[in-house]
Amino acid sequence: MMIIEWTRIGPPVTAAFLGSLVEFIEAMTIVIAVGTVRGWRSAMLGTSMGVLAAYVYDDVTSVSHRAYPEDSQENPGNATTG
Repeated sequence: MMIIEWTRIGPPVTAAFLGSLVEFIEAMTIVIAVGTVRGWRSAMLGTSMGVLAAYVYDDVTSVSHRAYPEDSQENPGNATTG
């Protein structure tokens, strides 16, 4: 069992969280600006398309779907046999 030293992983985890938070606030600022200038319909449509594109990209390139075959769900103790 691996023991996690929080003093070692705390700074990178905090930096990643704060970086993601900054990007989220920036994205929301852009959506609010577009909604104010061009109308909320186009802002929400663009946001929806962006979320959908990110979901599709993640689904297509995700390794987790290929890493665990479907039969491993039926027999979790012996996932290597086919």
